[in-house]
Amino acid sequence: MQWLPTDEQVIERLRFWQRRRRMVGVAMLVIGIAVVGGALYEVRKLHEQSVAIFAELDREAAPTTKTFEETMDQTQFNTGLMLGFLLATGLSAGASLAVTGLVCVITQNRKDRLLLQCWDDTMKSR
Repeated sequence: MQWLPTDEQVIERLRFWQRRRRMVGVAMLVIGIAVVGGALYEVRKLHEQSVAIFAELDREAAPTTKTFEETMDQTQFNTGLMLGFLLATGLSAGASLAVTGLVCVITQNRKDRLLLQCWDDTMKSR
């Protein structure tokens, strides 16, 4: 029973990822941009809905009591906190995914490329 992969298995895995690295990078970039855009869209939609609800509550001629005003302030605070949290997590996750994808697309994995080249040269000389 073998615990570690053989050299041939490692090389084949490197070749597999070397062929697909740019495609995966582009996919990560597109998904990251979509996540950022989706987060911004959802936050904007939720913000507009909450502003409309609170504006409607303000227009009503209901008796305003201190408890009602405190409840409305707490609800506005919690809505703002949730919007900020959603925006922060969506933007950070999407941005890190997009940046990682961009790095994969722009840069070359020189170490793996050199390893594959040395492996091919060694196998030719055998």
